[in-house]
Amino acid sequence: MSRREKRQKPTGAGDSDRPAANRRRFLQVVGAASAAPFARGVLPALAALRAVPAAAQAPAKEETPPEVRPLLEVVKQRWGDRLDAGQLKAIEAELASTVRNSATLRGLKLQNSDEPAVIFRAEPAPEPAAESRPPSEAPR
Repeated sequence: MSRREKRQKPTGAGDSDRPAANRRRFLQVVGAASAAPFARGVLPALAALRAVPAAAQAPAKEETPPEVRPLLEVVKQRWGDRLDAGQLKAIEAELASTVRNSATLRGLKLQNSDEPAVIFRAEPAPEPAAESRPPSEAPR
């Protein structure tokens, strides 16, 4: 009997379709289970992104959208004397990217049941400790 035959354990009747239990498989299952609550909110958004029509996606050729020109003129009028040509070109590219992203977002149709990606909870700032407060003026 070889070593390999000695190490192999006999399988039961119903064990052939079930993967062997090991640490790697256990960690994969635990990781998937811990990510499940997050996936519930992310997966519908990813599916919606795939469903965006081709017209709303960024064009293959990177041409400047027409909405960028008036915005760039405002930048030139306000800060043109302090910007060089390279900086203006970078601002134009950034504005074009913003316009394309906004067109993509406008193309997404949200359902009433779609939740926001981030939940904001406003909490008041904690009160400073009594020792750290500045001494008040003495009463007169």
